[in-house]
Amino acid sequence: MNFTQLLEHLLRVSKLTDVFSVMWEYLNHSGDPVMIVSQLVLIAFVLWVLFRYNTPNSKRPREVRPADFSDRFAQFMTYRKPLAPKSRQITQDRYTIVKHGSLNDSTPSDNPVVTRVKDAAGDVVDLTDFSTTDFLRLSRSVGSRQAAETTIASYGVGSCGPRGFYGTITPHMDLENHIGEVMRGLYNELIALCGKKWAPTSAESHAAIAYSFGYATVSSVISAFVKHQDYVVYDEAAPSSIQTGVNLSKSAHACAYAHNVPTGGHSSGRVASSVESAIERLEGAAALQTRDKQIRRKFIVIEGISAQRGTLVDLPAVLAVARKHHWRVLIDDSFAIGVLGAKGRGTIEHYADQGLLSDPAMVEFIRDYVMVTFTFSNALGSIGGACFGTKESAEFQTLNGLGYIFSASAPPYLCTVASHSLRTITDESEADLATLRENAVYLQDKLVNAGLPVVSSRISPMKIIKMAHPDGELPEGLRRADQRAISKFDDVQAKYANVCRVLRAENGFLVDRPAFSELDVLPSPIQASLRVSVSNKHSHNDIDRMVRVLRTALVSEFQG
Repeated sequence: MNFTQLLEHLLRVSKLTDVFSVMWEYLNHSGDPVMIVSQLVLIAFVLWVLFRYNTPNSKRPREVRPADFSDRFAQFMTYRKPLAPKSRQITQDRYTIVKHGSLNDSTPSDNPVVTRVKDAAGDVVDLTDFSTTDFLRLSRSVGSRQAAETTIASYGVGSCGPRGFYGTITPHMDLENHIGEVMRGLYNELIALCGKKWAPTSAESHAAIAYSFGYATVSSVISAFVKHQDYVVYDEAAPSSIQTGVNLSKSAHACAYAHNVPTGGHSSGRVASSVESAIERLEGAAALQTRDKQIRRKFIVIEGISAQRGTLVDLPAVLAVARKHHWRVLIDDSFAIGVLGAKGRGTIEHYADQGLLSDPAMVEFIRDYVMVTFTFSNALGSIGGACFGTKESAEFQTLNGLGYIFSASAPPYLCTVASHSLRTITDESEADLATLRENAVYLQDKLVNAGLPVVSSRISPMKIIKMAHPDGELPEGLRRADQRAISKFDDVQAKYANVCRVLRAENGFLVDRPAFSELDVLPSPIQASLRVSVSNKHSHNDIDRMVRVLRTALVSEFQG
């Protein structure tokens, strides 16, 4: 080392010494030993993080080569567990409804009750459809197709995002306004019937909110209003959508009431007594907690026509119980809108037409404490759902309804189709509604006369047939049943599936059976059964032929 190099080295050392001296003065300015030690530890940690990969023996992340990635991904796909249980599909159930190209295409034949399907073997056949819940066949109407085509020409086939984030456009608002107008008209008719001079129900007091997915409608409404401390009473035979809402609410005070409707679907007040028993159990438990000062919201969730049983709820009796105990009521009218009432406005209109909702106190309760939800995928022939209630409840859902906030808004043309169908039902379809109800009663009488056990109401266009079998019911659903009981239940399901196959392959009729999921988290009883739906387009001859071959197939499968 020469003199110049030595001098440069000494200068570097002196500069480093100056740096350390400045740092020490900074650390020691407080004179607190604890503070000095803490800062030294922090500096040491930062230096360790910065230089830990710079040491020769450090373990650097190994570079993943494409071949290694492929091997690891293949291994992951081999051993990963499915996110959801595999479908419980039975071989005899496998068929696909054939789609028909453009909006201008006609139905497979001149008969509006015919549906084209492709079976498991790949054969395409035309079947007389007794499975769809499009009870008025509005999804196939020329007006619905033209409305969809016009909207697509103006807005395209999709929207830009959730309703609260650039996803709301004119068809969404038009649909909500139209639903609100229709339901407000019903409420104003109730007010007129009871003889009270109340202010009419207006857009300032009541409104509707539309969801993009029918299943998410009632589940979003329940979870928006019912929280952990609140009370909710629901039907033990409620469909998965209601069960999901109750589960999402995380309510510690949820109670299922017994469906308690005998064969034939005549409740005769039994459902109301079951509801009151459930309410008294919850309120009795709360009365024991003398220190409980929480303000609780209380909801009764009912279906106008049960999706699982096809039974009609005794609405006046349930409303009387709700008024007595000061509970709110949520009515899921998914299978009643477009079916019940002179103008197809659902369960409330059905009982109003019979003069059973003329009490002023009852009308006031309906106006202020009842919400109605329904889907568009049944009689309206579209996709989506809506909730009608006070304007405050609609505005509350825009910030708390999970399906409204986090779901992409519905394609505009689906909103236009739903609005067109609703207008057709309320303004032009009184004769079609009367024909639908006549066919529902005719089908019920034919099934009963054939000796088939129908659990549904006579007025319901959806009939549930449950043959007597010891293994055809699981009291607490698939999730809580043991494998032996599930295996026997699947055997009964296979019998119904085979009946459906026989009617499709040998007789030209399309019927279906209810399916159940292992994802249902609530202990809900399920029953193996067959579902037959009728529309206003079916003739009595169609019904007679279907009942005749259905009876033969069921007797052969269950008694042969």
